[in-house]
Amino acid sequence: AMSVSYRGAVSNTTTVSDANGITITSAASTLAVPSLVSSSPVAQYVVGGQTFGIATFKLATVDPGTVANVRELRFITTGQDAIKSITVGGVTAPVIGNGAAATTTVAGLNIAISSNGTSVPVTVQFAGFQGDASGGTINSGSGISTSITLGYIEATSGVTGGAAITQITGASSNTMTLYASKPTITVAGGNVDTLILGAENKVGEFTVAADANGKIAVASTSVTLSTIGVDSPEFTLTRVTIGGVNVTGATVTGSSTAVITFATPYEIPAGTSQTFTLYSTVGGTNTASVTQHYVASRLTSAATFKWIDSVGASSVITGGSSLINYPTNSYTTLR
Repeated sequence: AMSVSYRGAVSNTTTVSDANGITITSAASTLAVPSLVSSSPVAQYVVGGQTFGIATFKLATVDPGTVANVRELRFITTGQDAIKSITVGGVTAPVIGNGAAATTTVAGLNIAISSNGTSVPVTVQFAGFQGDASGGTINSGSGISTSITLGYIEATSGVTGGAAITQITGASSNTMTLYASKPTITVAGGNVDTLILGAENKVGEFTVAADANGKIAVASTSVTLSTIGVDSPEFTLTRVTIGGVNVTGATVTGSSTAVITFATPYEIPAGTSQTFTLYSTVGGTNTASVTQHYVASRLTSAATFKWIDSVGASSVITGGSSLINYPTNSYTTLR
């Protein structure tokens, strides 16, 4: 309550009255459970020694209109010796311990958050990699599954000088697979060479590049072949070449799906690329009602691309969904 004093203009007497005011409270902030932002990297192959934005977490307070200032984040990492350090908000902290016991505390932060949420990027440096002309070595081995979990948030409630508040329910990044190197595959567009039925034609072309950190080798892949404006198409005597010369030890089987197998996996040095070209004798007859007659080819799927991390591992790796940005475009003869 509050008191109001007033003096009568005629009576010249003073009266004091009590009046009820509006109660004002200061809401203390509570930290919401963090979440992984949908734009965070999906599960994929990563390369030893690289700095990689592994996740973005949304940090927020619970009640509308409340704010807080995050000053410390703690992480748990998976993968034996896979991650060397974690960086948040310009502050880098080392990973302490190994395997399931590995933790990182990033302190000294100054991240303002509210009930609307703030996206906080988290960057990691993967296990050390010493590159050399032959590919180098990776400290932690190869083919290691690794991820981070944000397991503890500490903040001060309000703008400055508020009480310490914490959140211990965590959120995790997607799981990455650590190798010494990895391939990048692209497909040329073509649309240059005229299709000649009954003769050998250039029907496909793709390029495989090795990451600068190390050499890789291609074990096998497959190419789907199709035609537009050709009746009863058939692909025979398909071969794979480099610069017009057959690749030694490479075989191609199948017709509409050409499976390419290298008897000895084809090695590509670190930081370089190799283009593979497919030729095939194309049979069939032109469809009379169609004005365009051409071949279209594409790499069948990432699941059919098999490769070897020549430095970190000797076993064959199947591409799958972790081989992100796998090309889906087609090579065509002249349309």
